[in-house]
Amino acid sequence: MENDKYSYKDFTDVDLSKIDPAEVNDSTIVGSCFAKTIPVDYAGNPFGFLLFPANVKNVILDGCNVDNNRLPAGVTIVDSFGVASTRKRIKIEKDGEPWLQDENGAPVEPLEKAQFVALGISIDPADLPATRRHGETVTQEKERIKNEEEIAALLGGL
Repeated sequence: MENDKYSYKDFTDVDLSKIDPAEVNDSTIVGSCFAKTIPVDYAGNPFGFLLFPANVKNVILDGCNVDNNRLPAGVTIVDSFGVASTRKRIKIEKDGEPWLQDENGAPVEPLEKAQFVALGISIDPADLPATRRHGETVTQEKERIKNEEEIAALLGGL
């Protein structure tokens, strides 16, 4: 049975972990966004946020975004709606940038991979700094340097 209350809606950053399980039990939720935009390490929980109460039963998420969420055992993800569900883990790494994580919490690639490539920044997790950056992120630094070089080139041509 499709769940009208929770289908086709945006629940970004909404805490649903304390709702009455009866609101979602034995239902299918279609096309909703439940993503948490706070990276998992900033939330103080390295394994993500609990999406629904732990005791929900027979909940099917079809074509939903559940990035940075932990799913209770009673939740299943399917993709029959025609839109692929997303279940990314995103964490701010030591370069100050958000990176996609594998199931063990290890960095895989930067969330904004195209920006890294365009700025000539390595996308290899092995190249992440050993200590956390404070202040500018690595992409902010590269953008600033690029802008300073462009201004210098313009002024040098006058």
